[in-house]
Amino acid sequence: MMKKISTISTAIMTLLAVVAASALTISSMDAAFANNGKGKGSSASGGNAGESSASGRSGNGAGNSNNASSRSNSSANKTGNANSAANLSRSSKGTLHPANLGELNGAINSSASAKLAHIRNGNFNGPVGLAAALALADYNYSLVDVAALNSAKDTLALAAAFDLIANPPTESEIAAAEAGELDPLVAEAILSYPQRLAAAEALVADQDTPPTSEEIAAAQSVVDQSEQLLADVDAAESNVLDAYKGSLDAQNRDEVLQAVRDGNFPSSEQIATTQS
Repeated sequence: MMKKISTISTAIMTLLAVVAASALTISSMDAAFANNGKGKGSSASGGNAGESSASGRSGNGAGNSNNASSRSNSSANKTGNANSAANLSRSSKGTLHPANLGELNGAINSSASAKLAHIRNGNFNGPVGLAAALALADYNYSLVDVAALNSAKDTLALAAAFDLIANPPTESEIAAAEAGELDPLVAEAILSYPQRLAAAEALVADQDTPPTSEEIAAAQSVVDQSEQLLADVDAAESNVLDAYKGSLDAQNRDEVLQAVRDGNFPSSEQIATTQS
């Protein structure tokens, strides 16, 4: 890239020099032509000769400018071809070729003990740290109690159903929604109330009372914690992918993440020993 910028800068400097030289020559010839004009009529031929000479030199200046531009374009084409060749070489080597993995080679090939040491010390920098962070995020998410999470979601859905039944939209709200005076999402919720009401009534059919505020708060806490742990996994995966050399499509991203997880990943039992 620096070579390309240098070449373009040289071409621009050459072009400016040529233009300046041409302007100086033309100015000098204009002066000569004016002096000839002050003389006898026989000097007119000299003025014409000067004009012809200035035109010729100006033409040479334009030619030099075009040559400089051509050299600049040629250099740019060579750089572009080199980048294309590099991209083609990267693609032909395969997604998991060491040359493409870059620092992820360290994430994959480092030992489980090295990753555990990073987890134990809270050090998630560098290639080993990237893999350690992903291992810990996976481990923490694996601890989520799926049954408890589903129960919490059911509690929140039940509370929402009771709330929906108890709070139908007013006539003025319905009129405003129909007139397009409300936010589209709000209007949609109001106008779809009959359908949502039927679903809510079916959900609470065998329930006498809604969940208490304490039950709702506890359920929300379980859901929030699960969502945060999942977000931690997403963040760790994103950091791993950011360390890859080049771009990846969806399939290649999964391939890289699986390679890191298969690369001497510590077991859940091993990670558990670092959390005590």
